[in-house]
Parts: sequence; C-alpha cells; structure tokens
Amino acid sequence: WCTFLKYIYLDCPIIFMRVLLACEESQAVCKEFRELGHEAFSADILPCSGDNPEWHIQGDVLDVMQEGWDMMITPSLEETRSSR
Repeated sequence: WCTFLKYIYLDCPIIFMRVLLACEESQAVCKEFRELGHEAFSADILPCSGDNPEWHIQGDVLDVMQEGWDMMITPSLEETRSSR
C-alpha cells in the first residue's frame, strides 16, 4: 500500500489534501500520507496506538466525516469481518 502511494505520485503534480482515515487507530497509513505532505488524520473509536495522538480523532467517524475532507479512506467490509 505504501509503495503504491509513493509510486502514483512520481509523475503527478503535487496536490496536498486533507485526508481522513477511518477505523485506523494504528496510524500506519496516516504516517505514509503525512510523509507525502498531506494533512492526514486517523479516526477510530479506540484510542490511538501510534506515536502521534495529535493526528488522531477518537470518536465516531460519522461525527467528523462532513468537516471538509478532500479524501476519506475506510476499511473494506472483508477487512472489518476478518478483524473480529
């Protein structure tokens, strides 16, 4: 996933976005977006387990998903089922 993010930006003009990563308490994907220069935030009902709690919104993602994000990434139904 992270290699894919870096690959698609090689030949594209840089456009920085506000990105919301739903159901992501680990901040793994959030960190990759931040490394690319985006203003990324993880959101989950669980507390952040990553190193940057200032980039984490703890609560229901439905409460913040209308706050002017350029992109929102959510887990697939299969990922949600397999994590139970």
